[in-house]
Amino acid sequence: PVKFMAYVGDADPGVDMFSVQEAWFVGFVQGTAFGKSLPLTRTNIWNNWLLGFNNSTTQGAGYAAGWAVGTKGATSAQFPDLSVTTVRGSGHMVPEYKPLAAYVLFDSFFNNRNLPYASSP
Repeated sequence: PVKFMAYVGDADPGVDMFSVQEAWFVGFVQGTAFGKSLPLTRTNIWNNWLLGFNNSTTQGAGYAAGWAVGTKGATSAQFPDLSVTTVRGSGHMVPEYKPLAAYVLFDSFFNNRNLPYASSP
């Protein structure tokens, strides 16, 4: 399946995280015939993610929520198909305002790795 991630800076005055979650996941997934046909399961609810891998730092980078399509068992919480991720302290241009957090976020997504969570989702 195709993975999808929406990310937003939590200090963005124009596009807040609640609008992103509402528009993409509640509006599209639950509000369209295609979306209603997807068997979605909530895998994690706003878990805190960190700036480093292997618990190399305890600095929080934001929060992530995810949904799995279908039944994938134990791996669904680690690798959600749909996710909304916030970047703490960032404005609209996340890579410009928080380059390290953007790198960890994109590296995890494109390499199909879990974000470094403060605790297991």
